Amino acid sequence: MELAGRAWEKDSSDQVRAAALTALTRLAPGSSREAVAAGLRTKSYREAIQNAAITAAVQRPDSGLVAELEAIAGEQPLPAMALAVLAARGDAVAKAAVARLLEDPRSWVREWVREAVGQGSEG
Repeated sequence: MELAGRAWEKDSSDQVRAAALTALTRLAPGSSREAVAAGLRTKSYREAIQNAAITAAVQRPDSGLVAELEAIAGEQPLPAMALAVLAARGDAVAKAAVARLLEDPRSWVREWVREAVGQGSEG
């Protein structure tokens, strides 16, 4: 776990950092929340780090990370899919986030959320 932590914090490769984040969340799910939150905010090539963090947020649900997912919902479709999955699993905080995003002023965000919840596109 120490090696994964060092790789997450210091490696120059986005792919290595994404893999390290995944390892951290599997090895120490209870203590990796801050790393996942940081990963959600981290820009990287092909969103490797952010995608690893989104996957971790779905695999180890934490309603406290919903606000972080909602905050990045306009950057790519995957956060909307993650929120839809969490909402479908009964997370009330995620359900509220999905409802807010369905009213988002950005048309692409509304479209991503509609697709994620199975509502299809606007007419």
